[in-house]
Amino acid sequence: MDGLERRNKLVNILKTQVEPINGTMLAKCLGVSRQVIVQDIALLRAENEQIISTTKGYMLLKQSLKASRVLQVKHAKNEIEDELNTIVDHGGKIKNVIVEHPVYGQIQTELEISSRKDVEEFLNKIYNDKIVPLKELTNGIHFHTIEAESENILNLIESMLREKNYLI
Repeated sequence: MDGLERRNKLVNILKTQVEPINGTMLAKCLGVSRQVIVQDIALLRAENEQIISTTKGYMLLKQSLKASRVLQVKHAKNEIEDELNTIVDHGGKIKNVIVEHPVYGQIQTELEISSRKDVEEFLNKIYNDKIVPLKELTNGIHFHTIEAESENILNLIESMLREKNYLI
């Protein structure tokens, strides 16, 4: 199979996925190395394919839920789980985390967290791999883009985060 055919198959695989799929799994499906997948993703992005990288793998950028809002928050490291669960328990999806670093500028990574299971997997990566959360680079201050089915749900999430003193 040539590169063009492989990249077409790669896009078709991503179109059928509801959840992100990691590079190793894509490589296995297409019978190539993970590095080839990384290169193919770069080429596809250059051709304007809307492929994003999340902490769980690659996915096509899909139409968003009906409403979204960027919230600025601050909390202690031991409150990450409560913050994320508060959002997903009330119908929100955490699209990303963004920090404004004084030297490096804006740093953003896609999270795609929409359930307690996603929260648990994210926290396992942080704690088991001894990863420093991005918020630690900015004294706990960070932003999340939150999506939900309606503005009312976003208002509820914002209210709950304010009640817990997580909002700035």
